[in-house]
Amino acid sequence: MIIRGEQASEIQDLPISWRNFVNTHTGLSDSSKKRYLEMAQIFNYKFSYGDLDLFNKRRDLNLYKTCFVKTFAVLCQETLDFYAQDFLLSNYPNFDSLYDTIVFNCYYTNTQQLDNIEKILFFVKALFDEFEYQLPASFYWTYLSAIDFEDGCALLPLYFNNKKDRLRLAILFGQKASPIHMKIQSLSLKYGFVWISSFNYGLSRICQKIRPFEFSLDESMKASWIEDYIWNIWFEYMSSEISN
Repeated sequence: MIIRGEQASEIQDLPISWRNFVNTHTGLSDSSKKRYLEMAQIFNYKFSYGDLDLFNKRRDLNLYKTCFVKTFAVLCQETLDFYAQDFLLSNYPNFDSLYDTIVFNCYYTNTQQLDNIEKILFFVKALFDEFEYQLPASFYWTYLSAIDFEDGCALLPLYFNNKKDRLRLAILFGQKASPIHMKIQSLSLKYGFVWISSFNYGLSRICQKIRPFEFSLDESMKASWIEDYIWNIWFEYMSSEISN
C-alpha cells in the first residue's frame, strides 16, 4: 500500500502493539496516533523489504539485500514494538511525585546538589510543557537520568551493553542538528546547564562564554520536525545493535 507517497506495510504486518495503537491509552490526539501509525507502517516496510536508497542507487549491493532484510526486519519489529509501548500514558514521569520524593524527602542533603536537582526537574518539566505526549516517555526519562548523579552534571559513558544505553543513545543522537535540539538547549541553558551529546552524555555547567538564548519552534513546522526526530530515534535505537 502507499502512504504519503511511500510504500508501506499493512497494519497487520506490524507488531501487535501498533495494531492496537489507535485504541491505546495515550496522551496523543487521534490525528497524532494516525500519523505515528502511518510512520510505523512506512518504517517497517523500508527495513522489512530493503526499500532504501542504498539498494535503489547501488545496484551492485542488491546481492546482499536478502541478508540485510533478514537482519533488519527483526530489529525493526523490536524497535517499533518498544516505541509503541513507550507512548503509553503510564510510562511518563509524574513530575509532582518526583519533586516530592527528591525535594520534600530531602533525598539530597547538600544544598548545591539539591539546587542542581531542582533545576534538572524544572528543565525536564519545561521540555514536557513544550512537547507533552508528542514525544515518547523515554525522551523525558533520558534527561531526568541526570538526577542519578551526585552533582547533577556528571558525564556517563555509553557502553551500548544494555537497553537503557540504547534508549539514551537514540534520544540524544536522534536529535542531530535539528530544531528540536536547539529548543532543548535553549531550555536547558535557562537553568544553568548545557546538554552534551556525544559518546558521553550529561549535563554540564555553562562556561561564561555560553549565554542563554531564546528559540521558538515554528508552529507550522513543529509536527513535521517532531516526526523527523521520532523517525531518527527509531533508526538510532534499531541500528545501535550493530554499531558497536
